[in-house]
Amino acid sequence: METSLELFATRGFHNTSISQIAKTAGVSKGLMYNYFNSKDDLLKAILLGAYEESAEMITKKLDSPDTPQEQLEQIIQQVLFTLKNKSKHWKLITALSFQEDAKHFLRKDLKPKQEAIIQQFTRIFKEMGYDNPLEEAYLVGGMLDGMSLNYMTIGEAYPIDKISQFLIQRYCL
Repeated sequence: METSLELFATRGFHNTSISQIAKTAGVSKGLMYNYFNSKDDLLKAILLGAYEESAEMITKKLDSPDTPQEQLEQIIQQVLFTLKNKSKHWKLITALSFQEDAKHFLRKDLKPKQEAIIQQFTRIFKEMGYDNPLEEAYLVGGMLDGMSLNYMTIGEAYPIDKISQFLIQRYCL
């Protein structure tokens, strides 16, 4: 799956064949089909796996008995940790998500998962007493996405620690 992710992100989903993936990964094409029925199924597994890993981490933080402010702070810290420790992985997934021929998986299969996370963030902001908790949820999600994109694009020159701390101070005081 890692080889597929890298090839899809660098060559494009449409321009990468199962044969190329198998050859690069050092496995037989037949073995690939033992695990995935098609290249579409492989892409779906990559995207859903990455998203589920992140969603699971966020859900654990949201289900904790901590205050809403503490939950939000822990989520921001976890996003920061994940970006720093899996930056190559997320760069490839991000590149892949902007490819037109791969986007349909994101829209169809990830939308319900994204909506569930937004509902949880909305609950946090409602418990924190915000007037527009849904809008705050989308705003924080957008800020986290923006931080992530800047860090993946600019790298160490982007002050992600400072920006994360600023976001925590803004919402978690």
